[in-house]
Amino acid sequence: MPFPYRDPRQAEPFALGYFERLRGSDDICRTWLGLDAVVQVRIQEPDIAVFIDTRGGREMRIMPGVAAEEPDLTLTLAADSFHDIYTGQLNVFTAFATRRIRAEGNVALIMKTNWTLPQAIQIYREHCASAGLPQEEAKAPRPEASEAVAAVSVGDRVDRLRERFLRGQREVCVERARYLTESYRQTEGQPAVLRQARALEHILGHMSVRIEPDELLVGNVTGKPLSAGIYPEGIAGRILGELPNLARRDCNTFALAPDDERELVESILPYWHGKTIEERARELWSPAVTASFEKVAPFILTEIAGIGHMLINHQRVLERGLLAVIEEARRKREETTEKAQRDFYEAAEIAGRAVISWANRYAD
Repeated sequence: MPFPYRDPRQAEPFALGYFERLRGSDDICRTWLGLDAVVQVRIQEPDIAVFIDTRGGREMRIMPGVAAEEPDLTLTLAADSFHDIYTGQLNVFTAFATRRIRAEGNVALIMKTNWTLPQAIQIYREHCASAGLPQEEAKAPRPEASEAVAAVSVGDRVDRLRERFLRGQREVCVERARYLTESYRQTEGQPAVLRQARALEHILGHMSVRIEPDELLVGNVTGKPLSAGIYPEGIAGRILGELPNLARRDCNTFALAPDDERELVESILPYWHGKTIEERARELWSPAVTASFEKVAPFILTEIAGIGHMLINHQRVLERGLLAVIEEARRKREETTEKAQRDFYEAAEIAGRAVISWANRYAD
């Protein structure tokens, strides 16, 4: 769908008016103030330049033109793409992936505002209507976007959950790393698949069980709210080198308690020296792959974990139950004489029982 104006003399006031409307939303304004940055927006065909300055976190300033200082982030997109995004016709992630939005600088800044997009879409629709645009130009967002707008505030419970999520302190949790390492120390020399299963059993049997206020679905992978776990088996060396910077780097920052840092440095991470997936992979990589890997960000909490992605057959578990899966694994283990297969089925039994015990801890 085309942008409603081609004449820059009409287009610029229209765009500036929209950004001013965004500033009038408490949620959007508060989110942008949290960026504490200068974001330059360059709209093309027709050409419109606007920058948003929230440095100091006290005021969201909307200014026409190009920022005098180097912005923290510059977003460039065609006017038609801008219009498609804010009428709900173009998914913003698709726009980034297909380079209909080009970003230079700290991209993490704009990602922090994604949750306000449904409100921004609704405000744009209202802005188009107030400008007297024909109905086809002010078309309502697609159903999923409309539903997202309605879901922004569906009750006090969700509002409280959202507020805690947005305002809570992000921390590092070492529980998984601690119990994983304890288990691996105890299972030296055992088959890898059994070590993994027994590590899961140890983790689920010892990690903190918590049910947060207002939660209806429970379960956690860390012992603290808004926290990131540590996966030392993957990249222990990189984790060790990045620990002093976690609370100070430009993005993806996390607080790390002194006692937890000491445990990581003195006990957990040293165990994994020479045992990590990265170190094994480096033995197999070509020089070209190694050179490319060195360009990757050193350590991104919540993003780097296990290797690979899995599609788990949840339907099978829900229909039959874990006890049935465990029994099937036991039966197949007894039927085979191949050691690797027997180890695999035994590991499945251990993991299944561990999950049941973990669920019982929540029930208690």
